[in-house]
Amino acid sequence: VLDEMRNFLAVLQTISEALPREDMKEVARAARKMGSGAANEIPPETVAKLPDAFKQLAGAVHTSFDAIALDAESLGDPKYTMGQLGEMLGRCNASHGIYQIGTVGANPASPAK
Repeated sequence: VLDEMRNFLAVLQTISEALPREDMKEVARAARKMGSGAANEIPPETVAKLPDAFKQLAGAVHTSFDAIALDAESLGDPKYTMGQLGEMLGRCNASHGIYQIGTVGANPASPAK
């Protein structure tokens, strides 16, 4: 799950760098990497442990990437894509506000002094 989130961020960075250049082919290519097909890369035993609401939010993010890819190709409008990214990041923020994944043996960072 954490690897998937890192992949989300890498794709968001690629899209964010492509938009000012109006490189909508690159936007579509990057978005497609994290579309619905990427959801199938998570091991089934991991998926089985995830709460249903989390799976729904994650699924919505994957389908958002699908929509971004399709719309980037068909509309070619960077401003529209920025709006789509804003909506998707709202889903990400909602998920991170509700769910946290701890790692075994992790030491919390000591507070700054």
